[in-house]
Amino acid sequence: MNIQANNIYQISKFKSDNEGIEATIKFNETHPIFSGHFPGNPIVPGVVQVQIIKNLMEKKFEQNLILSQAKNIKFLSIISPVNHPQVEVLLRIQCLEDNSMQVHANIRSGENTFMKFAGIYVKRNESKSFAH
Repeated sequence: MNIQANNIYQISKFKSDNEGIEATIKFNETHPIFSGHFPGNPIVPGVVQVQIIKNLMEKKFEQNLILSQAKNIKFLSIISPVNHPQVEVLLRIQCLEDNSMQVHANIRSGENTFMKFAGIYVKRNESKSFAH
């Protein structure tokens, strides 16, 4: 599922190079997901944060990906779409010999780091190789 297509957030900046991705995400604080998570005190669900990383990877490589291994996911601070309507997402990507990709990511705003992530992604369709 492409969460961005459901209007939970939009990408306002996307920079990609051989080392990774730098993106700026703006949350839609009026999206219905925030009224249910949680009423009067909206927060960005952890699953949305993980999906943002996957969506950015798919945008870079123009392929459908699968998270095959989540080595480390740390939610360090809550993201409120009201208090932090915009965050930076930084991904460092290493293509591995088995054609998978190791990703180290963090989501932050200024000095505040909300999430740290390390995982392995593989292509959903093994017919294409990754290209930067």
